[in-house]
Parts: sequence; C-alpha cells; structure tokens
Amino acid sequence: MHTNSTIGARIRTARERAGQTQAELGKALRVTGQSVQAWETDKSMPRQSRFGALADALGVDAEWLLLGEDLDVTEYEDEDLGRISHAEGSFINLLRQLTLDEQLEARQKLEALLRDSRSRRKRRSGSPPPSSGTPGAQEAGEDDQS
Repeated sequence: MHTNSTIGARIRTARERAGQTQAELGKALRVTGQSVQAWETDKSMPRQSRFGALADALGVDAEWLLLGEDLDVTEYEDEDLGRISHAEGSFINLLRQLTLDEQLEARQKLEALLRDSRSRRKRRSGSPPPSSGTPGAQEAGEDDQS
C-alpha cells in the first residue's frame, strides 16, 4: 500500500486505481513511460501546464493530485455505485458533512433545481413546459404531484 504524501505517490496510486500502466498513461499524455516513472518516484515533476490533463487521464481532481487535499482516490470506488466521477465523489463528500435534516433539505432543493432545469431545457427545445397542460409535455415516468 502506498502513502500519498508526495505528488509522485498520488500519481502512482491514481494510475494503479485507473488500471493503467506507466506506458499507457504516458501515451495518453504524449510523454514516455519513463517520464511517468520519474514522476512517480519524485525524480521529476510534470509540467504545470500538464496537471489538468494528467488529473483528467487519471480520473482525479487536480487539487488532490497537487496538494493531497480533497478526495482520496480510494473514495472513487463504491460497492453499490461502482466507479464514480470526481464531481460525484465531491458531492457525496459534501453531503456526508451535513446532518440528516440538512441532507433532506439539500435533496429537496436539488429536486427543485432538477425540475427547473428540465423545464428550461424543454422551453429551449421548443416543447411546451410541463405546466402547460399539453398532452405529452410531462416526461415519461414522472407523476404529477402538483
């Protein structure tokens, strides 16, 4: 098991979690596998301009990669959810910091946001909004709870 105390250790941990070899990661970033190996052993560092692409290729947050803060790579795997994106993992981490009552309130606000978003998308696509009373305006599987 690796400690994630250095950038190189975090790159290695994330690469192994992603199931990539050093050569595969290097190819994705247009560098050699030897460059990746040097990063992982802290003999050299990726260029600053490459950190965003490196984080994307590894499926981790650039902040975590650089600073070791935010989500740990191990939190990207969930027995029920499978592999989740960083944005989803960040959101789950935020929810875990809330009390149960706050989580329920957040859920209600998210559901309202989703309804508003769906309505805006329908208006932009030329479909009448769900409240228009037009047959077929309501999405399949949604119950009218007005």
